[in-house]
Amino acid sequence: IEETSGGSGAQGIENWARNPQYQFRWEPDSDSSHEVLKVFLYQEDKVWKDKKISTEEHRSFYPISIQVWKQENNGERIAAPLKRLMVKTPPYERARHITLTIDELPPGTYVLVPTTFQTGQLCSFVIGICCSERVELEHLTTELEQKRIERGEGSYRKRRNTIDVDGAFFGDNVAHVAHLG
Repeated sequence: IEETSGGSGAQGIENWARNPQYQFRWEPDSDSSHEVLKVFLYQEDKVWKDKKISTEEHRSFYPISIQVWKQENNGERIAAPLKRLMVKTPPYERARHITLTIDELPPGTYVLVPTTFQTGQLCSFVIGICCSERVELEHLTTELEQKRIERGEGSYRKRRNTIDVDGAFFGDNVAHVAHLG
């Protein structure tokens, strides 16, 4: 399909849309001449959790990436990775954590999509933003997640108008979610 981006790894468009999505509004201070936004993604440390895995075994980490997309419909999930919405889709890295630096991002609403390269590679993760401006990440839930939240099922808890999964709250600009993949 011509309009889709190649930045979704081996997942395919249908599976790409199932990845977690986080919306944020970027309104840099007009007095600042150079604003930098840093996004970080940490995946669970399987080496620490499973003492049988060698610490030198980098294959214990999934290849991960953080994709940044322009948001056209405020509050709605992005259904497909369209080229016209692509801001930055870095290559996948097999690492415990990755950091994405975005220089001179124009004001607007954006969506972060943490993703693994292969479908079915699920893991706990932490995603966050570091910058000089206050930025809040809003978890754009899937229909299934929304139904679980409404029924109070699973480990979804609401704090400060943000979804906190598994009870791990790290601050205003950080979200922790149960599964990446």
